[in-house]
Amino acid sequence: AVQLAELRNEREQYYRNAFYCNHILTQVGNKITGKYCKTRICNTCNRIRMANLIEGYDSVLSRYNDLQFVTLTVPNCPGEELPATIVKMQRTFTRIVDRLRKRGIKPSGLRKMEITYNSTKRNYHPHYHLVVSGADVARSILTEWLISNPTASEKAQDVRAVTNDSLKELFKYTAKVVTTINGKQTIVLKAVDTIIAALHGRRIIQPFGEIRKEASEDIEEKFELDAHLYDIPYYELMCWKWRGEDWCNEYGELLTGYAPSQQIKEIGFDYS
Repeated sequence: AVQLAELRNEREQYYRNAFYCNHILTQVGNKITGKYCKTRICNTCNRIRMANLIEGYDSVLSRYNDLQFVTLTVPNCPGEELPATIVKMQRTFTRIVDRLRKRGIKPSGLRKMEITYNSTKRNYHPHYHLVVSGADVARSILTEWLISNPTASEKAQDVRAVTNDSLKELFKYTAKVVTTINGKQTIVLKAVDTIIAALHGRRIIQPFGEIRKEASEDIEEKFELDAHLYDIPYYELMCWKWRGEDWCNEYGELLTGYAPSQQIKEIGFDYS
């Protein structure tokens, strides 16, 4: 987040908000409170977002039989074409659903946008993951997608039965921020910034057909937890401040004892 903020563009404050997510925790007795940033680059907020979405849609999707996990792709595009490509994908999908309905086919499910970055070709791979009711419906959507996107590779599309991990796959990251360059795990900062800019103001998860919105991508701004449930000592009033790897109080005590793995420490940055 700090490195992204140093790009000094119109999203600077957005990235700084991510850096300061829960930067200071306030403890009063056994109650600890903090404030979430709610950004899409924050791992903490994204995990909460994913949990809320799974909880909201799991029971709804369980009512349907023969759920299928579908992947729909288009050719990779340069960064300057990413916003327009996303808009085109959304319009194409809407037209496909409308065409199928006119034929008496009624697709129902969830659609999720995901974008990855190809560090070798320096371009972007926007694609959809869907959970759809019915194998025949799923294959019909895929067929129409290929007709509407004649330059898309048939091998890059996929339909398979939903497994226990499919919802986690559906609701995981929207933008994969870590890639491998010369054998090293690297965050390409301008690529992440390009993806975040292209997704600004857009809904990532979209229900369609009979499924209605059951959960929001948004999360609560503030949180509260009971300190004694986590073996945190009682304090009448205490301020815990983030110190790079953990929160620390005025006595030098650490809140969680967390230490990042060596793999995380070795992640590098690409500024090109």
